[in-house]
Amino acid sequence: MASTPRSVKSSISKRKTASQASKTSAVPKRRKASTAGKAKPKTTVGKLKPSSTQKQTSSTATRAISSSKSSPSKAKTAAVSKALPENNSKSRADMIRKAALSFPETSEDFPWGHSAFKVKNKTFCWMSFAENGMRLTLKLTESRFHALSMPSVEESNYGLGKHGWVTAFFTYEKDFPIDMLKRWLDESFRAVAPKAISKLMPPMGTKRRSSSDE
Repeated sequence: MASTPRSVKSSISKRKTASQASKTSAVPKRRKASTAGKAKPKTTVGKLKPSSTQKQTSSTATRAISSSKSSPSKAKTAAVSKALPENNSKSRADMIRKAALSFPETSEDFPWGHSAFKVKNKTFCWMSFAENGMRLTLKLTESRFHALSMPSVEESNYGLGKHGWVTAFFTYEKDFPIDMLKRWLDESFRAVAPKAISKLMPPMGTKRRSSSDE
């Protein structure tokens, strides 16, 4: 038999190779499954029920908060009284508080943790305490120089002294001059109170009738 020429064999081989390549390219490549976009399954954790002790603690705290909101001044007054040194400071504070709040339109505030007695939101007396005594700051327009002659009285700081304010310090060992302090409170109240209120006051030195006298 006659042999097939090499050129013909080479042509047939090239055709087979091209046909196989076209079939291979026609088959789509498999893609790897991507898990990046898939959300992880959520796990649900059961809520713990509060115990009876926790419920009692929560209810107690709620009552304490609601009571402090209803009467903030009383709560602050009680807190200040508890913070006083264990001596006769509480009784002295009560005497000053009673005298200061006997004036009309007065209230007690607690800036910086100290008592401030105000008339129409204007302070006429500050009261604070130390381990060995109490401190009062008032505005004296008439008895200022007499008060400054006392060793326990000096002009108030922060530039208040030039406007008539004095600060008096009284130790717990000495007698408490409550009568003199009542006159100073009266004088300071009249100096700070609006004219509409101070005009209604009786002349200085006369006894005023207050709710505590009834």
